[in-house]
Amino acid sequence: MTSRMKKINIAVVAVCLALAGYVTTAAAAFRHAAGDNEPGPAFAPRLLAAALVLFAAVLAGQTLFAKTAADRPDPPGAGRFLPPMTGMAVLFAYILVLEQLGFIVASALLAAAFLLACGVRKWYVLACYPVASSLAIYYIFRKLLIVFLPEGVFHF
Repeated sequence: MTSRMKKINIAVVAVCLALAGYVTTAAAAFRHAAGDNEPGPAFAPRLLAAALVLFAAVLAGQTLFAKTAADRPDPPGAGRFLPPMTGMAVLFAYILVLEQLGFIVASALLAAAFLLACGVRKWYVLACYPVASSLAIYYIFRKLLIVFLPEGVFHF
């Protein structure tokens, strides 16, 4: 990573943290007339703010611990067609198996496929991230927002 890229990443982290602070402050002013068991109007903005803070923390960690390497641009046209086509094929397969496998299994497979397509080869990342992210998304939508998702092989 070049020093210019590090500076840009630090600026992005600062903007994300500032935006998260603003969103949290603005969401605190929302009135909530419903019962305590309902998410209310501030739920989505607070969730967005938390996601921004998480994104900023990951980007800051990657920036601080990244190894500096010389810029080696790819030759023109090298590998520009295959990644989008792979992504479209993976999404098409996801749509086909979503009802049969259910949201959790299909989404974990989708995330793992995209990680593989992006060049991630560490087994613990390929095992943990897809499962954790699909379970977290399922919990948020099914339990907190009460949105029914395809259950497939798992019935919660």
